[in-house]
Amino acid sequence: MIEYLKIELFSISRKFREMGINPIFGFLFSTLVFIFASYSNFTHFYFPQYIYLASLIFTLQSRVNFEKSSFLEMIYGTSKNIKIRLVENGLICLPFFIGVVYHGYYLESFFVLIIPFIYAFFRFELFSIKKAQHLILNILLSFR
Repeated sequence: MIEYLKIELFSISRKFREMGINPIFGFLFSTLVFIFASYSNFTHFYFPQYIYLASLIFTLQSRVNFEKSSFLEMIYGTSKNIKIRLVENGLICLPFFIGVVYHGYYLESFFVLIIPFIYAFFRFELFSIKKAQHLILNILLSFR
């Protein structure tokens, strides 16, 4: 399982290198963009915790890949596949969880922890990425 996570880290680093960005700066820049977006979300919008939850769902939804899940299940088996998906989804939800707890939305932090578990145990596609982008854009524009 650790080998798979190393391969994923190497893959992300390779994507940064292909864009001409040093991977360390890429990870640092991504972190700073997330912090800035979180700050803007919590200072400029009503009900920012729900926008946070929607962005978590969008992020997890963009990671859904049936071919990858089938491949991992074939290589590692069902139990290891679920563990890998739990770790991946947990790492994705960690910054969202920290942000929601930091701002005092404790009930929503419970949902931030539950949503990745749902995505780890069930393989489903709520909507396509284009529909999700359109939906989120409409939601954000309605708050103006």
